[in-house]
Amino acid sequence: MSYKTTALGSKPASRADSYSSKGPSSSCPYVLKPDITVPGTSILAAWPPNLPVAQFGSQNLSSNFNFASGTSMACPHGAGVAHPDWSPVAIRSAIMTTSDVFDNTKELVKDIATDYKPASPLALGAGHVNPNKALDPGLVYDVGVQDCVNLLCAMNSTQQNISIITR
Repeated sequence: MSYKTTALGSKPASRADSYSSKGPSSSCPYVLKPDITVPGTSILAAWPPNLPVAQFGSQNLSSNFNFASGTSMACPHGAGVAHPDWSPVAIRSAIMTTSDVFDNTKELVKDIATDYKPASPLALGAGHVNPNKALDPGLVYDVGVQDCVNLLCAMNSTQQNISIITR
């Protein structure tokens, strides 16, 4: 039996994984999807002990923790990058304008789903989240009601739909 250890300095990192939500957005083709990429692969997460994490022969093995991958594992990493006094749009702007498109070997982030070719914006979004840069992003974009109305008009929304959304 061997114990898992923490591997530091893995290269290259990061990558766009195959389960990642890819663009373009079907509901709004004017908006890049995804916004950003955040870590979501092999995340050590809390796990319900009544669900086995593995099976050894006929024996179910339980634990309070398990390694999991997916957008549900990525979400907390992105949600932790926030300014409590900023609007959600300003936070999104800070995260997107400071994200990285290069991995830790100074190469473009690769897309696992395309046999490790450079990830396109439809796989990577604006880039891989960089929390330290997002804390002091410099220029931050925000939107107001009129910006939302302009987008809805560009999407050919009806006056009734615009009124319902903007109140």
